[in-house]
Amino acid sequence: MHLFNIFLFLFAGTVIFAELRFSAEHHLSNIRQLTFGGQNAEGYFSFDGNWLTFQAAGVSEYGTSCDQIYKLDLTVPLEKQIPQRISSGIGACTCSYFYPDNRHMIYAGTFQHANFTPSVNIESCPIKTCQTQRAKTDPHLKHLCNTSYTWDLFPEYDIFKVNEFGTVITRLTNTTGYDAEGAVSPDGRKIVFTSLRSGDPEIWIMNSDGTEPEQLTDELGYDGGPFFSPDGSKIVFRASRPNTSEEIQTYKDLLSYNLVSPLKMELYTINIDGSGLRKVTSLGGSNWAPFYMPDNRYIIFSSNFNETGGHFGAFNLYMIDEAGGDVERITFNEGGFDAFPMFDRTGRRLVWSSSRNGRSRSELNLFIADWHDNGTMNIANEMKEENLTSSNLLRIMMGKNYPKKIEQLTNDDINMAGSFSFDDKRIIYEGYGTHLYDATCEQIFDLDLTSSSRRIRRLSTGNSLLNFGMFSINVNASSRC
Repeated sequence: MHLFNIFLFLFAGTVIFAELRFSAEHHLSNIRQLTFGGQNAEGYFSFDGNWLTFQAAGVSEYGTSCDQIYKLDLTVPLEKQIPQRISSGIGACTCSYFYPDNRHMIYAGTFQHANFTPSVNIESCPIKTCQTQRAKTDPHLKHLCNTSYTWDLFPEYDIFKVNEFGTVITRLTNTTGYDAEGAVSPDGRKIVFTSLRSGDPEIWIMNSDGTEPEQLTDELGYDGGPFFSPDGSKIVFRASRPNTSEEIQTYKDLLSYNLVSPLKMELYTINIDGSGLRKVTSLGGSNWAPFYMPDNRYIIFSSNFNETGGHFGAFNLYMIDEAGGDVERITFNEGGFDAFPMFDRTGRRLVWSSSRNGRSRSELNLFIADWHDNGTMNIANEMKEENLTSSNLLRIMMGKNYPKKIEQLTNDDINMAGSFSFDDKRIIYEGYGTHLYDATCEQIFDLDLTSSSRRIRRLSTGNSLLNFGMFSINVNASSRC
């Protein structure tokens, strides 16, 4: 989040390039521009790679001066890819992310606290602290705003779950202070996010229904932008770590106004149980927007550590082994802005936000490209398309500490959320589709593992959407279909 401030800071006096690909970007090809105007960022693939969710702002382009959440259908031609707004259009929104069912999403919003006015889209945006009247009358705040580059941690932010139409299903957080920057685990069971509920912005994890929140980090500094590794065992995030007495005092002073300064941030990883905290980078500058590559080892991120022009906002993409070591530069947008990278689940496509080809100094757009591994860091070889066939995937997994016997149980339509019976003889799961099940929304099915024919029985009525079937509890049904 917070991209708009960075972007304006960056582009005072810079040159706007009219190129989609720069010659040194050998990992990228077939670059396509997905948005055209405004400030578009934090584009994240659905788990099946068919959709993209992102946040965008722009009075002329989107009718609002603060971010709202949109999605794009990547299965249609570029000229037909029209952003569909998912959020309400009220207040500010940030950090959207798909659930594995490719339909539901989370995002953080302030709409529940918005003040309604005749110009609700614009006037309901929260005012940045350094632009308030208080910043003129409070001498301490005025000094901080004049001497620091800041991000606002608006306390009105909470995290919500919505369906594919934007209807709010559940409010997942409801605590005093900032809750945002959420991401869903690969199995859909957990959400990692940043929260100020402990008094310091830390990394938290909770169940996907918002229950059982647990604090993972506990060091002074801003911890944010967390994402799960593809196998769901680790989390990567950015963090500031004030060290000197002066840095600590400035950090605390800013935080008392719900502000942080992102000028010095490094990357860290941690296990989902809170163990194994590891510092990944010690590059200096601002290193942020990290995302695991599909091999669960390398991390792609945005940084200005290598910029020689002295501009805080000049960012490019880099990748690094999670154990540290050499850094490889990915984008070469000199003096420009490249950030918020994400790979699809196969590792074949990369989406990110960039200033390239901008028509104005305040424009940031989404781009998608095919990814090429030149072998220098052996990135994501196991996830390439030729290895996703059953025989090759089995061969790869046999050589690792993975299950040695892989068997496909279903062969058509959409199948998910399987759970064993206590005697391991049956599996109950959710399924829907018109070929096998004649159902357009989830129903509950029982699969007999003792029979060679793998007999399937429908347990639900077929009349409405059902989910979360398990042998140990009653099926939870709701008529959302």
